[in-house]
Formats: sequence, structure tokens, C-alpha cells
Amino acid sequence: MAVRTPLMLTAWCACGALLLFGGCDSLADPAQENVMVFNAGSYVSPSGRYVLRIPPRGGVEYTVTEAATGDVALEYDANASRYQRWFLCWGPDDRLWHYSGDDGEFQVWSVNAGGKWQKHVVVDFSTYDFTFDDALIREMPLPVFDHLPPGLKEQWGLVVEQDEHGRKAVRRVPSSPRPQQHH
Repeated sequence: MAVRTPLMLTAWCACGALLLFGGCDSLADPAQENVMVFNAGSYVSPSGRYVLRIPPRGGVEYTVTEAATGDVALEYDANASRYQRWFLCWGPDDRLWHYSGDDGEFQVWSVNAGGKWQKHVVVDFSTYDFTFDDALIREMPLPVFDHLPPGLKEQWGLVVEQDEHGRKAVRRVPSSPRPQQHH
């Protein structure tokens, strides 16, 4: 007769759930926005209209498909490594926020008036173009801000402030130039 303890049952249930759901292409709840994405899988946009699909390969690549038809609406392949810091986040209005320390841009994808996906570059690391789209920064989901590297937030002057209605938002406070180092 085998002795079963609550801890053993919990472990078996956890292993069973992992085996059952680990290989499945499960979808996140479409009612949620600001859900951070760090792993391969399929993630439904907040409206339920689009599905972000990240294949289980080594690079930062993804597609966005129409949920109803499966038609590809956007393909992205930066040939960048997943071993660097990267994440995606479905934000309000089905905006897709994308940060990767390896591919050289911090960007947002959105659907324009013509129904086509359009890239908005927040910062381009490859050219060191640190001109900011302040309106876009104010719309940054707080989880995106929370997952940016602390050094970049400081360098870009990004802070979270609360407005008169108690809502928190990201804002850029231009910082003073750093002192030059003399050798």
C-alpha cells in the first residue's frame, strides 16, 4: 500500500498539468491587456481580433495573424538572439510593444486607418537616434516600463507619475547632460 501525502499529490498534479499543457499551443485570455510575453506561444490581443505567435526557435521572431481567418497580418524576424533581454506586450487598442536589447530598437506596432500594421520606433539603438516620441511614451503600459532595464530608464529620463485623477502614466523628464570625463 502506497502512502500518499498532500505534498506527493500536489507534485503529481503539477507534473500531470505540465505534461498535459506544456506542449499545447494555448492562447492567453483575450480580455487582458498589458500582459507581458517572454516565451514562445500564442497570445490573443485584448480585442480578440489578432493572435501573436512566437515559434519555439532561438531568435526573436513572431507573426501576428487575424484570429478569425488565420491570415498573416505582420511578420517580424530581427535575426536577434532570445538570450538577450526581450519582451512583447499587448497594450490597449491592440498595440504591440516590443523591446529587445539585441535587435537595436524599442518599437510599437499598431494598425493604421487603412488596416495595415505600422511600426513606430520609440528609440533606435543602432543609430543612437535618441529622439523620443513623447506622446507614445505617455501611452506606454506600466508593465513595459517595469521591465525596461533600469539604466535605460535613467538614461532616457523615464519616470512614472500620477495625474490629478490618480492614474499612473510614464513620462519623460529630460535629464541634464552627463559631465564629460577627462583623462
